[in-house]
Amino acid sequence: YKPATKLQLMVVRGLITKWKMPVYIGFDQPMTHDLMWSIMREIEAKGFRVWGATFDLGNKKFQSNVASTQYLKGKEPFAPDRWFYYNPDPPHLQKSFREHCLYKTYIIPKDPYSKVFGQPSGRNIDMLLDCGDYVKLGKDHFQLILDSDQAEFKIHHKLTPAHLEVANSGKCSVRMAAQVMSASSAAAIEFLRPEWKSQATAIMTVNNVRFWFTVVL
Repeated sequence: YKPATKLQLMVVRGLITKWKMPVYIGFDQPMTHDLMWSIMREIEAKGFRVWGATFDLGNKKFQSNVASTQYLKGKEPFAPDRWFYYNPDPPHLQKSFREHCLYKTYIIPKDPYSKVFGQPSGRNIDMLLDCGDYVKLGKDHFQLILDSDQAEFKIHHKLTPAHLEVANSGKCSVRMAAQVMSASSAAAIEFLRPEWKSQATAIMTVNNVRFWFTVVL
């Protein structure tokens, strides 16, 4: 036998418990839907209920199959009355959100609950910003926290300049991304600038999504 170049590992874990267990190990065996369903069928036969799966972005063929599903969910073949949810590489999504926010700046609707007809274009975004229908969320908002945290008692003691000046190694840190897009950041921004409540709400939304990712990871 020649040495394997890849290891496939599947782990099951509880959604509301700390229990988890490896259930499949394969060498040079890419994950496929057929393989995943066969493993899940055995798990379900033991009395468990599987509601979703998280996975990294290395398996392009598996990703293409997932992309064909609507809203990253589909019916389980052996339990057609139940939805199955896909969560592709949640930590990468969180890190990318933080990176784009700091280096490119987001433009978000001021009222997150209003119905937006079509995305803003380069022709009308300036007008939407000027009239206040849209607001920016970027590095300057978090820099305000650092500039205000010069006293002994800090508003956001976990936020440091390293969080905003992301080096190559820092881009891989899920912890740093979570500390930037956190409830503490949202509360600090709204405390310092009450008129930035829309930006604080956007950060809080990311923080809430992060808690869901923490559950499914």
